[in-house]
Amino acid sequence: MLLNGISGLCLQGQALWIAYRNGQNGAVGTLNLKSRKFSTFTANLSPTAGANSQPHYNQVQLDEPHQAPNLPVRSMTEGAPGEMWFAVEEKGLQRFRDPTGVWETIRRVSAYNAYYPAMAADPTSGLLLLAKREHDILSGEKSRSGGLVIYDYCLNQEKTLQLQAGLPSNDLTAVAVAGRIAWVGGRGFVAVVDVQERKTLRFAYISTSVIRQIQLGQKYVWIAVSCDREADSGFSGNAPSGVYRLDRAAIEPAVHVASQK
Repeated sequence: MLLNGISGLCLQGQALWIAYRNGQNGAVGTLNLKSRKFSTFTANLSPTAGANSQPHYNQVQLDEPHQAPNLPVRSMTEGAPGEMWFAVEEKGLQRFRDPTGVWETIRRVSAYNAYYPAMAADPTSGLLLLAKREHDILSGEKSRSGGLVIYDYCLNQEKTLQLQAGLPSNDLTAVAVAGRIAWVGGRGFVAVVDVQERKTLRFAYISTSVIRQIQLGQKYVWIAVSCDREADSGFSGNAPSGVYRLDRAAIEPAVHVASQK
C-alpha cells in the first residue's frame, strides 16, 4: 500500500481502486485481486505528504490536470467499461480511461471545490450523479447549496435537484443509480428520484445524522446509516447505526408507475 490513510474503495472487475489521503494530500492506486499486487497512478508522492510549500487553500496548484490526483479523492465510481470517475477536492472531476491511461480534469460541475461525498454513473445515458453537501445546515427555503447534481458529461451540461424537486433536504451524502431510478440519502432521509423526469417520487425520513452509503443489488438496496453522536451531537438521531436492507421489488414497481403519470 502507498499510505495507511484510505478515503475510499471501489471495485472494478478484478481491480480494487484505492483512494489515499494524508492531510491535504491524496493519491490513487489499485490492488489486483488475482495477483495481490498494488499499483499507484499518482507519481512523485513525497514521504512527507501533507507538508509542502503550498498553503492548504492553494494545494490545487500542485496538481496537473492530465495526471492522477495528488489531492484527496472525496468519491469515485465506475463509468463505462475501462472508465473511472473521481471527485477530487479543489480540483474538480477527473476521468481515467484504460487502456489509454488518459486522465482528464473537468471543472465544469458547479463550484469545483464542492464537497461530493458520493457519486454514481449511468454510462448508457451519459450521466454522472453527484451527492453534494450543503455548505450550512439551514431549514426550508433558506437553503441554497447542496443537492443532487445530474451531470451530462457528453453535452457538458448539469442540473441540480434541490428542495424544489421534492427532496426533503439539500444536504446529500449518498447516491446510487439503476437506469432512470436513483436512490439518494442525506441528513435524515432516503429518497427515490426519477432521473429522466428530474423529480422526487418517494422519500422516507430516518432519525439519523447521515446516510453513509447506498448500494443497489438485483433484489435489495443496502443502506448504511450512521448516528455518530460524538462527531455530530446536534444532528445524531436515534436510529441504530448499521446497514439496512430494503426489498426493491416492494418499492420500485410503484415508482415506475408514478413516473409514467
